Order: sequence, then structure tokens, then C-alpha cells
Amino acid sequence: MASRELTERDRPVYDDGLDNFILVDGVPVAPKAKLPLLATVLTKVFKEFKPKKVTLAEDPDTGNGVGAAYVEFSKPQDAKQACEKMNNHKLDKKHTFKTLPLSKFNEVMKTEEEVEFDLPEPGNTEDSLYSWLLEPNACDQFLLHSGTVVSVCKNRGPRRTTIESRDGWTQYTAMWSPKGTYLATIHQQGVALWGLPKFEQIGKFAHGGVRGIDFSPDERYLITCSMANKDKTVIVWDVETQKECRSFAIDLETTPWPVFKWSYDGNYFARNVENALLVYETKTFTKLGKKNIVIRDLKEFEWSPADNVIAYWTPGSKSVPYRVSLMKIPSRDELASRNMFKVDDCTMFWQKSGDHLCVRVAKTKHKKVSHDLEIFFLRKRDVPFEHIELDFEVVDVQWEPVGSKFAVLVKENAFKHRVVFYDFVEDKMTTIGEFDVPANTEISWSPRGEFCVLVPLRQPESRLKFLRVTDNKCEKLQEGAHDNVSMGTWDPTGRFFVSAVTRAGANLDFGYKMWWFTGSLVDEREEHAGLWSFQWRPRPASLLTEEEEAEVKKTLKSHWKQFEEADKLFSQQSSEEERDRRRALYKQWNDLYEKKKSLIRKYQHMLDSREGVDDVIQTVSDSKLVLVSQDRTPLEE
Repeated sequence: MASRELTERDRPVYDDGLDNFILVDGVPVAPKAKLPLLATVLTKVFKEFKPKKVTLAEDPDTGNGVGAAYVEFSKPQDAKQACEKMNNHKLDKKHTFKTLPLSKFNEVMKTEEEVEFDLPEPGNTEDSLYSWLLEPNACDQFLLHSGTVVSVCKNRGPRRTTIESRDGWTQYTAMWSPKGTYLATIHQQGVALWGLPKFEQIGKFAHGGVRGIDFSPDERYLITCSMANKDKTVIVWDVETQKECRSFAIDLETTPWPVFKWSYDGNYFARNVENALLVYETKTFTKLGKKNIVIRDLKEFEWSPADNVIAYWTPGSKSVPYRVSLMKIPSRDELASRNMFKVDDCTMFWQKSGDHLCVRVAKTKHKKVSHDLEIFFLRKRDVPFEHIELDFEVVDVQWEPVGSKFAVLVKENAFKHRVVFYDFVEDKMTTIGEFDVPANTEISWSPRGEFCVLVPLRQPESRLKFLRVTDNKCEKLQEGAHDNVSMGTWDPTGRFFVSAVTRAGANLDFGYKMWWFTGSLVDEREEHAGLWSFQWRPRPASLLTEEEEAEVKKTLKSHWKQFEEADKLFSQQSSEEERDRRRALYKQWNDLYEKKKSLIRKYQHMLDSREGVDDVIQTVSDSKLVLVSQDRTPLEE
């Protein structure tokens, strides 16, 4: 037998068996204990391709899953078919498979060429939910619900630019989410969420007859309330997945709003029932510790705006004191408490940063109601408190959002009240200043602190007081008139304040006025269709640390010239646009004038041609024109 030279074609083929495997990325990340269960689930998902074995990729240090799996098949054809058909398969809304033949894995990993991807920065794309925060001039947005029309506008000082306006956008009301990411509208079928630059619908939650909604502070969850289905009067939804997390059968007629109160971080929501506090955690949507927190005779509670701390109070009797307590969640440890006797009622006022809690304590002496204040200092060791005994009736307490100052609305008589400003200097309360105000006055602090507006609500001749409150001085900057004003609201930056006349009654001049924080009038608008609501679009919390913000404040003066130039340019643009607007109006009026003038000339010419004869005619039943009179009127020269 003649021998021949061996070639490359004669080389034996090594079968490594990798053609029977595929790599699946995008599977759920599971802890070590749940990996066998996840493998069973994936086996069922790939059932039609007859998988031989599913192996979850694990973290070598923890043993937990890393979001990938190896699937082995008996035949390469099955592996190839599974790889092709299951690529981009959606397991659920959060997990989409990406598949790759394992035989190509090494080939991919050997690729040495570096590929640069032009990836957009988070929040910096035109279709981002947060693109509105990138407005070059940092102009805030606001919502107007006037008549049946809901509009979203951009504030540009004395002008406003309408971004989106829709008739019938909502059937009931519209509101922003706490961070301004979403606009929620209520309809007969449920709730719709809108977002992105063009306010596209990005979510809907079916709950027929819904009349109340409430977001968690972090916008992860949404509560809807409806009496249409008594088995599901309250539903808690996951905003991202739009799935129902938990439902409750609560009697809404006897339950005050909001039905549940959220913790500051959205990890807990709670409500009080007879002799118990029900705290649910959003990890499992079950009760904390799977049981009620028993509090005998629980009357009211409030979450801290900045910590997982609950303040609550219980009524007493002649032998049992009233009690105000602070409880930490989830440990349920008591941080502080205060016992009080001869008390009628309590009301709690948290400061926005969670540093202080004021409890207004009502007492009756000689048939006269008066109040004391109990101030808790939560940032100090052992949470000390200060007892402040007052000789007058306190209507309202409003903390400055930052710092230790607070304002107290005191009732003098049925028509006259007084606002007193206090501060704590070296742990001692001092009076900064006070102002006489009409009854039913609202105290509105700037979100940045220092500036405050006193708003007399629903007064025929309302005069707003714009104040500056420093550590040792309270001065009135300006006053502004706005008759029958029914609400006041600051923009998120504290630069603008809006007073508005909303649906307070009939025959009123509905609309709003916009003011600088110092009290100068910026803009004034009437809403003849009736103004239902005015809402500034909230902003998310600053990403800067306290140290970085302090540094910005230190270097602020070095940027003043830049800001002044920008303001000057903006003012010039405003003036030019205003001139263009007036020119357009003048041209419109002039065109109309010339048109009418031309019609008059034609009519004059017609009369001249008839030598001053003006025929009066009437139409009779047989559709004939009959001359009924003829007057000869001399025309004026």
C-alpha cells in the first residue's frame, strides 16, 4: 500500500463538548440558598429545548449568584436552537436574557481590540425622566389646572412658557410626585403617570373610582384609594413595575387621610388602629416583626422627615398622665418620652431636617384655652426637651426648614392674631420679633430658610408681609396686596413666591401673582375659567454634601459678576421678546383696523352710488323680497 503525506485535513478534531452549552446572562441575582430553586425555574423556562442541566454562575467569595447561568443540552442542535430563540427573552420586566454559545465565549474573551462606546451620561439624554433639571437657566416648572385644562409651564420671571397643555388631561385632579419625576392624573379607571420632556404616559394603575393617591417620599411606591371595591379600598403599587404589592380593605369613610403615613426613605408605611400601631416594611409588605406594635390608647403619630423615628402620644386621665414618646424603627427602642398632667390635646410639629420636634399641649384654665410647647432636641445626647409655658392660645407652629428658628401663630381674639418668631440661642429660647396679622393667616417659610411670608387667607383686602428673619432680627421687607388669596407656595429654590386665588368661591378673580422673595411683584395672571390648583414642580434633593454646599456659599461672591451678566442678558431677551409680542399685537390690531376701514369704504361707495337711498327690506313667507319703505337720507360730507 502506497503511503501518502499527511495534510491539515487529516488532523483529528478535538471535541470539547462546548457546542452543547450556552451562556445565559441577565438571570435574576439570587442568594446562595435560593440558587437550586432558581435552577429549577430556568429548567422549566428552557423546557421545550430539552435542557440536560442548568448551572448558576457563583461568586467565589460569597457563593451567591452573579446573574448568569450555563445551560447544557444533549445535542448541539438543541443548544443552537435555544441560543437563537431565547436571546432577548423577557423573563419578567426586570430581567431579559442575552445568550451566547459557550464555544464562542473564549473567542470573544480573546478580542484585544478596545472598543469605545459613546454612552450618554445618566440623566443627560433628551428622553430622560430628569432632563427638565438640565434647563440652562435653572428655570423651574409649575402646573396650572384651570377649568378643564391642565398645563405645565416654565417660569421665566415676568413671562411663562407653556411646555404642554391638554384639555381633559385629568378627570379629577393632577399632582406631582415628591421629587418631581412624575405627573400623576386621576381618571375613572385609575391613575396615569406622565413624564419625559413631552409628558408621555409611562405608567398606569387600574383602580376604578380612585379618589386619593399618595407617593412614597422616594417615589418607589404609590398608594391609591377607592370605595368602588370594598375588598380593595387601598392598594400599594410598585411604580417601576406597575404591579400591585399589597391591598387592604379599609373603611375610608371613617379613616382620615392619608390612610398610611410613609417613613422618609419609603422603607416603611404605617397607620394607627385602636390600641396599636401597624408598621409595614416594603421589603416584604408584611407587618414589622409580623405583629402589631401594641400602644394602649394610641391617639396620633408622625414620622420624622429625616429618620426612621416615630413620635406618638397617648391621652391620660386624672390618675394617668398624657405621654409623648419617640420610638426608633425597626428596633422599637424608645428614644425619649414626656409625661404631662391636666392636658386636653396634643399636636406634633416636626422640623423638616428632623432636628427638632415641637409638641403643642392644650390646657384649659378657668374656662380659657392656653397652650404650652414641648421642644425635643433629637441631635443631642439622650434627646433632651425644653418646656415652654405660654399664657395664650397657639393656632399654628411652623419651623424654619433649616436651623432652630420657628414661628408661632397666637390668637388674640376672633379677628386679630399675632405671629411671634423664636430661636434657641445656647439652648435658651429668645424672641426675635412679632407682627400683628388678621385671623386665618398662614406662615410660609422659604425652603432655604431666612425668608418668610405671612399670608392672610380669604380676606377681602389681603396684604402679604414679606419678612427676613435672621438670628437676632426680624424685618419687614415689603407688603403686597392680593385680595381673597386662598394659598401661597414657594418655588423649590426659594427665589419666587406665588399667591393664588383658587376655587375658594364664586364671583372671585381667579388667578395668581408671582413675587420675588423680597416682595416685588414679578407677574400677575387671571384664569377666567377658574383656577383649581397651582403647583411648583418639586426638585430632588441636592447631590452635594454639606461641606460642598458650604464651600459654594464661601465662593459665591466670586460668581456674582457672572450671574449679573446672565441676568442682564436674560432681561434684554425678555425685553426684546416683549417688544416683539407688542409689535405683533399692534400689527394684528392694525390689520383688523384696515380691514374694517375697507368695509366702511365699500359701504360708503354703495350708498353714494344709490344717491343716499337706504332701502329697508324684510323677508316674507313666500321668500319674495318686498320693499316696505324708502327713506331718502342726506349723507354727511
